[in-house]
Amino acid sequence: MAKVLGAAIGAGKAGLTAVSNVAGGVATGVLNIAYPEYVQNKFRIAQSQVELERGVWKTELAEDIFQIANRDLEDRLPALKSRSAMRGAVKLLGTVTGLDATSSEFADLRCWQTLPSQIRIARVPMPAGEHRVTIRYLDAAGAVVRSREATVALRRGRRTWLTDMTTD
Repeated sequence: MAKVLGAAIGAGKAGLTAVSNVAGGVATGVLNIAYPEYVQNKFRIAQSQVELERGVWKTELAEDIFQIANRDLEDRLPALKSRSAMRGAVKLLGTVTGLDATSSEFADLRCWQTLPSQIRIARVPMPAGEHRVTIRYLDAAGAVVRSREATVALRRGRRTWLTDMTTD
């Protein structure tokens, strides 16, 4: 007969300690109940701006993808933890009967590594023609971290998008 003595939830995983009486002695095993946890990377870039011959436009946050993904995970976390606990109980039963499956529980860490953390947009009305654009990436204090230059050809009556991704 197995008894669950306690549960502790920490950063990204919970641990259950189980004690069972086996053949008159006491056998102890630890089961990991693993679940994913998203951690926001630290970025040097806090803001950006677009500079053209007509002026400078700050970008605005259009979508915070990290926050959307994190809220989605938080909504699904109770079910993920429940399924993990059920697998842990089955593994505990296997451990009590002599089959060790305690080290096979890992959180599913698959995700889109290329998914952006944020989408920022600057809408700049410009006449048709070729334009030189400078994109500046700034830290929280407003200092330039890096910049990029591009030439954009605009056609009358058409929207043109200049996309750029950073990992800073």
